[in-house]
Amino acid sequence: VRLQQQRHDSYFFSLPPTLFLSIPFPPTQQVFKMPAKYADLSKKAKDTLNKGFDSNNSVKVNTKASNGVGYSASISSKGNGKISGKVGAKFSHSSGFNVKKLEIANNGTLASDVTLTGAVDNVTFNLNVVMQPLALSGAGEKCTVGLDYAHDKAKVTFAVSPLLPTAASISALVQATDNILVGGSYSGELDDSWVHKSGNVGLGYSSGDSVVTLGSCSFFNKFHLNAFHQHSQDIAFAATVGLDRSNISNASVTVGGTYSVDADTTVKAKVSVPKASTDGATAAFGFNQKLNSNVRLTAASTVNLDPQDDLFGASFALGLEFGSV
Repeated sequence: VRLQQQRHDSYFFSLPPTLFLSIPFPPTQQVFKMPAKYADLSKKAKDTLNKGFDSNNSVKVNTKASNGVGYSASISSKGNGKISGKVGAKFSHSSGFNVKKLEIANNGTLASDVTLTGAVDNVTFNLNVVMQPLALSGAGEKCTVGLDYAHDKAKVTFAVSPLLPTAASISALVQATDNILVGGSYSGELDDSWVHKSGNVGLGYSSGDSVVTLGSCSFFNKFHLNAFHQHSQDIAFAATVGLDRSNISNASVTVGGTYSVDADTTVKAKVSVPKASTDGATAAFGFNQKLNSNVRLTAASTVNLDPQDDLFGASFALGLEFGSV
């Protein structure tokens, strides 16, 4: 019996005289790819545990014109009679000028996100603006000018807000070795003097289909451990543990996973325990199915696991997406 390597991902056993037995070895999928922002260090775990559990009833429409401009509209409601909506557009130009978001909400809030690439090698300039009508408090308004520098094994972001109070932030994520990621972020603002707002550091380990990250935020007052594992092409698991130094006994824990039933259907589930007890504990379920090339159905339900809560029960939300789904 002879063992022959035909490719890097398969082997053939030669059995005389002409019988061959093939044993396939699926290629390893690298779930974390550089360059990436520091904010995306735990993105895989966070997306698995947060996306697809929308508690709002919603309808979304997306379409794209022949000139490449994309249009979107959405309406959402929590079932309390209050409805919110927004319309938007996005487009890109061959010069590197990209309008990633231009949206106006039903309350008059205008939000835009504009980037420019190609002007300087490896650098992306960005402008993020949110404006609100005078009838609102204006607390949500912002104007941020920044740039991102990307290298094969590193990404650095810097942003400045000229509006009062003047603020600045910087972050970096570096691939120290093939499997080790190191990064951090800092932000502050100018009042009567410079005020430190946030300081975060993180360490990540990425190996094939798994990512584990350990981070600290609020100047080492809060810690979080995140893990993601792509068990197979159809199944993924994630977990996160949070710890606050001001109340160490109340560690928060969330575990969950996703299962792709087929190419068009995905189900998700998670259990959240925010206070190391049944107080505030919930179980959530999500369902996503592509009905056809233009329609997607989403559903989500959250069950309160605290038997002492007067609101012990479940909530349910439905969503429909039309257009490019």
